[in-house]
Amino acid sequence: MTTEVQVRKFSFRTDEPIAVGGTNQAPTPMEVVAGAVNGCITVVIETVAKELGIRLEQVETESIAFMDSRGFHGTAEVSPHFHEYTLRILVVTPEPKASLAGFRTQVEKRCPALNLLRDAGVPVDLLWEFSVEPFPAVEASE
Repeated sequence: MTTEVQVRKFSFRTDEPIAVGGTNQAPTPMEVVAGAVNGCITVVIETVAKELGIRLEQVETESIAFMDSRGFHGTAEVSPHFHEYTLRILVVTPEPKASLAGFRTQVEKRCPALNLLRDAGVPVDLLWEFSVEPFPAVEASE
């Protein structure tokens, strides 16, 4: 269940939890997908902010995604990919909230990973939070 992945000059591993035959030594492939969504939208946020002259002091993202494992196991006629996806985006900026609507629109339109999910029919709930004060650290869950 462990896979060594090579991308350009980089490598990483994926694995599955022990309960499904893996060794739980690396993220699952679908956890890597969720992480890629977080990384992708962060890059787009930083790119669009720079283009629009928006000052960013902190950006954090958190994905909460649910799959129906029966699709993977072949025990039900359901898609094996995400069925629900929440992407929480925390942005600390001194910019007034009223001036950030166009920024949000551009980010959502231009993020390849976000639009890949949407084009696959995955319902994505985007939760944008803007603040002038730093957000408390988001704790990782297992």
